[in-house]
Amino acid sequence: MQAYEAERLRPVNEIVAGTRSGGPKRVIDEVEARIADLPGQKFNDLGGILPFEARDAIVNGYSRLAGFSTAQVQ
Repeated sequence: MQAYEAERLRPVNEIVAGTRSGGPKRVIDEVEARIADLPGQKFNDLGGILPFEARDAIVNGYSRLAGFSTAQVQ
């Protein structure tokens, strides 16, 4: 059991930390932070607030960490 814990503890802790700081919810949090100073908090172009590449890096970074990336599940 100790060997299993030694092998799995760090990766599992990284995934748990990733759920707190990554994934789709982080995209929402990032957009909200960036629009906080906009009048009425309205915008017409999400890409102007948080470009696709940044959104993709947030979501797919978590997916890779959790083992859900396309390459990992194929």
